[in-house]
Amino acid sequence: MCPVCGSAGSDFELADLPPDVEVTVAELDELSAADVLLMCGQCDEAFRPKFYQRCHHCGFDHESGRAPPTPPPELESPQRVLVVAVALALLCLVGLVYFWSVLR
Repeated sequence: MCPVCGSAGSDFELADLPPDVEVTVAELDELSAADVLLMCGQCDEAFRPKFYQRCHHCGFDHESGRAPPTPPPELESPQRVLVVAVALALLCLVGLVYFWSVLR
C-alpha cells in the first residue's frame, strides 16, 4: 500500500534499492519490505511498502500488517428513496419558482 496516496495493489514497480543493499536478482524475492523501495503508479512517489493484514488476492491472513479500511455505512433503501424523493421535490419547486418569477 502506498502511504502517500493510499492506493493498494500488487502491481507496484521496483523503484530502487537503498545503496547499502546489494543483491542479485535471485535474492530479490528474499528481501524484506524494509529493504525495498517501490514506485507508485498513481502518484509517482517512491515508498517503502506497507502491507495489509489479509492478502487481497488469496485471502491469506498474515497476522500482522494494516487492517483493511472499513467502508462507510450505507443508507438503508427506504432512507435512500426518501432522500432522493425530497431532493427531486425541492428541485421541482425551485424550477417552478424560477419560471413563475421570470414569466409573470
